[in-house]
Parts: sequence; C-alpha cells; structure tokens
Amino acid sequence: MTPLRICFLWHQHQPDYRSGDSFFLPWVRMHAAKDYSSLPLIMKDYAVKHTVNVVPSMLFQLDEYKIGRLDPLDLLMALDPATFSAENRTELWQWASTIQRPTMTEHLPRLSALLESGSASALSTEQILDLQALILIAWIGPVHRQNDARVQSLSVSSAPYSKTDIEFLRSVHGSLMNGLVPLLYEMESNGQIEVSLTPFHHPILPLLCNSDSATEAIPEIQTPSPPFKARDDAKWHVEEAIRYWGDLTGKITKGMWPAEGSISNEALSVMAAAGVKWVASDEGVLKNSLKEWYRTAPYHPYSVSTAAGPIVVLFRDHALSDAIGFEYSTWDPEVAADNFMARLYERREKIIQDEGEGALESAVIPIMLDGENCWEFYPNNGEPFLRALFSRLQDSPLFESATCGEIATQLRPKPLASIVAGSWINSSFDVWIGSPTKNLAWSLVRHAREAIRRDSSMEYLLPVVYTLEASDWYWWYDDRHIAPHKPEFDRQFRKHLTLLYESLGLEPDADLTLPLYHTSKPARVGTDHRQISYGNNTMHDANAIIKMVTLDTDSNWQRLTFEQQRAISEKEEVIATIVDRLGNERRLAIMSGETLFQSALHDEGFDRDENNNARVFLHATTEWTVTLEEQREGGGTHTTTIELSI
Repeated sequence: MTPLRICFLWHQHQPDYRSGDSFFLPWVRMHAAKDYSSLPLIMKDYAVKHTVNVVPSMLFQLDEYKIGRLDPLDLLMALDPATFSAENRTELWQWASTIQRPTMTEHLPRLSALLESGSASALSTEQILDLQALILIAWIGPVHRQNDARVQSLSVSSAPYSKTDIEFLRSVHGSLMNGLVPLLYEMESNGQIEVSLTPFHHPILPLLCNSDSATEAIPEIQTPSPPFKARDDAKWHVEEAIRYWGDLTGKITKGMWPAEGSISNEALSVMAAAGVKWVASDEGVLKNSLKEWYRTAPYHPYSVSTAAGPIVVLFRDHALSDAIGFEYSTWDPEVAADNFMARLYERREKIIQDEGEGALESAVIPIMLDGENCWEFYPNNGEPFLRALFSRLQDSPLFESATCGEIATQLRPKPLASIVAGSWINSSFDVWIGSPTKNLAWSLVRHAREAIRRDSSMEYLLPVVYTLEASDWYWWYDDRHIAPHKPEFDRQFRKHLTLLYESLGLEPDADLTLPLYHTSKPARVGTDHRQISYGNNTMHDANAIIKMVTLDTDSNWQRLTFEQQRAISEKEEVIATIVDRLGNERRLAIMSGETLFQSALHDEGFDRDENNNARVFLHATTEWTVTLEEQREGGGTHTTTIELSI
C-alpha cells in the first residue's frame, strides 16, 4: 500500500515593532513565550516531520530584547504598583482585556474573576500585582507551563503575587525568547524539522519587483503611477534572510515561504538566483496559472522555469490549511482530528480514482498556515488538537510526512511554464495595493527610493526603505482590517517616512503630520442608497432600527453601511444576510454592545463608524441582496429584502 505524502509548513511572523530605542507593541515577545517554542516542543513528541518557517525581522527583534529594548507591556511590568498613575492602570487593564477569553483564561480563574468584577480605576496595589502576574502567565505556552513547576504553581496559586513573582515570570519570557533559535537548530539537526525563511522584512516580493504585477490577477485594479519597481530591493530581502539565518546557525536554507505566499515569475527568478530550491504558495495561484484545471492539480509539486533556472513550487491545500487556521478551534479536539484525517483520506481516494494508485508516488498534500495567531482561539493553545492530530498521523499507514525540502528533492515535479502573480489571499494582491491610501503609501516610498538611487551617498538610508517595504504597513491601510492598534501602524509608517524625506531634503506628496487616510482622496466609482421599509408599509417606520443601507464602491472593494435611526436596546438584534450575485452568503449581527460578522473570505471585515452604524467591507461585485431581520423589543420581528447594485 503506497502512502500519500503530506507536508506541514508553519509560518511564524510578526511585524517590525521597533520605534526609537523601544518597541511600540509587545507581540513578538508574547508570541515567543506562548507559541514559537510550544509548537516545536509538541512536534518533538511525534514521528511527524514539519517545516517551520521564520521571518528574519522577527528573529532580529528577539535579539533586540536581549540587549534591553523594551515594549510597552515590559515598561508596565517594571513599574512599582505603588507608583501607578491612572493612565498606567488604564493601560494595564487594556492589555489584560486583549487576552482572548475564555480560551486563554480557562486555566486562570483569578484573571477572569478580576476582569469581570473590577475596573481600571478601582485597581488596588495588590490587584495591580495580580494583574501583572496573570497577564505574563496567560502568555506562557501550555507545554512550558506544565514543565516548569514554579510557573505551574503560580498559575494555580490563590496567594497574592509579589514583585519577585513578576520578575521571575519576566525571566521566563526572556528564556523562551532566547531559546527559540537553539531549539529550532537542534530539531533541524536531528531531522525532525526543516527551517525555511521569508524574505527579510516580510515584503510582498512581486510588488517590490513591479507593482503592476497586481494587474495579472485583477486587470482592472488601480496601481500606483508610476509603478514601484525595485528588483534590487527584492534581491536584498531574499539574500539578507539567507545570510542572517546562516550567521545564526551556520545553516544555508534552501526553501522559502514568500510573504503571504506571494509569487510572480520575476519574484521566483530572484529567489532562484539566490540559491532557493523550493517555494510555496496557494492552490488559487496554481488555478490561475494552469491552462486546464483538474481537481487533483494541487496535489503535486511543480517546477517553474525562470531566468535564473528552475524552482520547485508547492501549492497549499487551501481548505485543509484554513480548517486548522479558522475552523477547528471551536470543535472537540478528537472530532477535529478525525475530521482532518477523513478529509486527507478523501484526497487520497481522489488521486487514486483520477490518476491511479501509481500517482501516489509523486503526490503530496501541502498544509501551510500561520503557526501562531490561531492558537489563542483554541482551548489550551491548541495542544489537545495538535496531539490528537499528530498521534493519528504517525500511526496511519496511509500517510507519510515529509519536509518541504524533501518533497522538492525526492518527488518528480510537474512542469509549469509560468505563474499568474498572486498570493494566498484571494489569489491576488488587493489587500496590499489598489486603494488610494495604499497606492499613496507605495508612491511615497518609491519617491524616496528613487532619490537614494540617484544619490549613492544616501544609501545609508536604505535600511529605513527596507523596513517600509514590509507587507504589514499596507495590510493595515486596507479598510477591511480593523484592530485597536491599527492607527499606531500609520503613525510609525509616517515616522519612518518623515525621517527619510527630511534626510533626503525632499518634499513629500502628502502631509505626513496627518494620517494617510486624511490625505488620500478615495475616488468613489459608485454609491447606492436604499431607504428601508418593512412589510407593505412604504412610509417611514418610526420604530425601525435601520433606516438606510448604503453601498459604496471604491476600486476593488465595497462597503455596506447600515445606518440606524435609533439606538438598539439590550433586548433587540438586527440580522443582515448579505448575498452576492454568485450566491455567496455573509451574515452580520448587530446588537447593543456587540457586532458579529461571518464571511468565508477571511480578509472581509466590519466595524462601527463614529455614529455607531455597522459597516462591512466586501470584495466588490455588481449586485447584492440584503435581507434584514429586526427583532425588536416587545417580541416583534420585522423582515425586508433589498437589492443594491453599482
């Protein structure tokens, strides 16, 4: 019986949070303590091979912690609770409130009780110490928490925490950060894992080579004019990543997960020229690139010819990868592991049915996803699910695990003439380019980059340019992405730009003292307003919650705004079912203190505007059907359906 090969790739990434002599957000440290080491330590217990992908700019920040660079939470932990100001109390409370509940607090009932019964302003000195300790414990991974007797004791302690406890827990965070690279080196040396890299600052490599590559997937997308073209910068990010890991470990990496699985023919050529032998992307990119699609197409490696020679490309199984990343967190771990195995078996049967059992010799199922962000939504940081899954995989005769590098060297790849440029998100780049604000950001960096190219004496500024080429800045300029710290990314981006422009003696095409949102003028290409009425009543309904739905279109995205004519009470709810012209459904629930949004497209999002109106951000289409169901106080339910189009 021929086993089907599978290869896991776990991508570990955080943006560059350096600002001056500190960090402006603490997530590198927090994820290092909770996730980066926990996942490999679980892997060590099973005969299942993995590829662990790291971003050098993230590893570089771990080194910066060693030399004393602090983040905002570090600074709060170092403070004496007796000296806490009202602002310090509020900030500590806000950091505690970012902890995902109940999954990250299920083992810390004291933290849940404190957050439920207290408030920032009412925190006593003893409660500040408790909150400091409990935040640090919540961000320690379960494997280390179980293996370290003192951490375990502090987790279940009912005694007041001391300043000594805080310092110990901070040292645990530090040791977990410092131990990551040695752990990965040891596991790679033992053949348990392969370490792959992302270009240094996590740039969207095809857009660095030529921002017009975005038009390959979306011909109508609006890109910056003139285009951003810096192949030499793309080359630097690739080569510097390989050099950095080589200096840390003595190992030369041959594989890459380009940021967000973003590839183009030119980007592949840059990586091949640097000695990269394999890369990975998403099956949607393969679908766009093949002349004829067939259902087992993603289950093979491909060899793409480039100007620098051939390179092997693996295409991730989108559904299986996303099942771990987005679906299984709320499932029973054993049921989720069984479901994953059943879906693997279905794929094996498809290959045999369509290509014959002999095709298993050259087939592979690539499963590739973030190795950090999803676990806070799983009970116990995903450990029960991972152990259930890995134990099944190591015991199954039908499947055999391999690293991506082993797949690239041991299996015969299928030829692929060229690639239609794209990423793992919707097989395009519209998350990072195409709106007025994102295009302005690219143009501002391009202007500075070209000035440096004209004057070689200014090349000392290139590290700032390389930092500004990271994907994360442009990700947060996308209107669909909402998070509490989003404005901080804009501030830091403009801070870097200001340094560049002042050093170069250039005048920027935007007022860098203002958010880029304020200086870019969205060019609306269409708006549709619909007054809401219910039943046969075409007149104004004085008791209705929603009075207007507005569809705004801007290039390749759209916004639906649900304008309220009155506040929603605690006993009321509005359910909006939003269906595009192809029948794909989204659901929005609007309540007095909460808004929930469900979409199969993970980059679609929602927020509340300054008037508390709910808004959803959607991929553009020509027609929408919106069904509104208002459950009003007093028991009445009112339903209506409207059609919107551009």
